[in-house]
Amino acid sequence: MHFPGLRQVTGDDDQAPVMVAIRMVPEHVRAGITGFETDHLFEDGGHLHVPRQWLEENDLSPDQLRAVKIKGQSMVPMMYPGDVAVVNIKDKSRVNGGVFALNYNGESVVKRLKYERREWYLASENPDFRQEPCRTGDCDVIGRVVRFEPRNFKDRL
Repeated sequence: MHFPGLRQVTGDDDQAPVMVAIRMVPEHVRAGITGFETDHLFEDGGHLHVPRQWLEENDLSPDQLRAVKIKGQSMVPMMYPGDVAVVNIKDKSRVNGGVFALNYNGESVVKRLKYERREWYLASENPDFRQEPCRTGDCDVIGRVVRFEPRNFKDRL
């Protein structure tokens, strides 16, 4: 199997790297809508390493993926501040119930998309947050969240 953006290290599958680097986007993505805010994570963005086997099983290529750090409480209890979401920037097709990274009025957010009464809405996992309409022009899909890495275990264990 060939993944664009990967350089072949070995022809022997048993010797291939177990983990593959995904480019980390150098800003937090809010799990909430409260106004524009960007926090830089790293000077160069850094990388998140994911299992090569996971990429192969899901037919994903590292050059199609970006890792972003979550900020905000609206996706709790699924995602907490500090967690890292992996976004497939090639998958922008809206799916009812899917979790996406979106540009909402100039702000990057992670939300669940819901289709109700012939309109799209941004929905939170946290019941303390209300749904927001997701209209073309105000709400553009960046990509679908395909994985997330828990980083904050404080409220989970």
